Amino acid sequence: MERGTLFKLIIVTLTEMTERDISYLKLKDESGYFGIMKDHTAMLTVIVPCLGLYRDGEGKVFYIAMDGGTLMVMNSTATITTREIFGSEDPEALSRMIDETILKRRESEASFRSMLSNIGDAFIRKTMEMKRKFI
Repeated sequence: MERGTLFKLIIVTLTEMTERDISYLKLKDESGYFGIMKDHTAMLTVIVPCLGLYRDGEGKVFYIAMDGGTLMVMNSTATITTREIFGSEDPEALSRMIDETILKRRESEASFRSMLSNIGDAFIRKTMEMKRKFI
């Protein structure tokens, strides 16, 4: 791919920031899917949860998935800011990655809810014990 058709993609998450030179970016906002190429007009939009893609400097397509975020395009640089993003050249591998992450989150959330419930139960027992002592 010709260097003159590339632009910078910056991805900022809670844990890291990455930069890539790309030729095309496809994402989704409330109005639907849209594409970005070099010298796109400046814009700022809210990305909805979606499966997107970008094409790197060698023409390889990379699929990305995110649970929303923002996109700012300015001066031939596209910046995605999101809590978390998943990416792969293989859409099936990306799907597996997302499924595994969702499963881990559900397990973690269930464990947290159980712990919170146990704390609540212990608090109620202690409160009842204290009430009996003062009555």
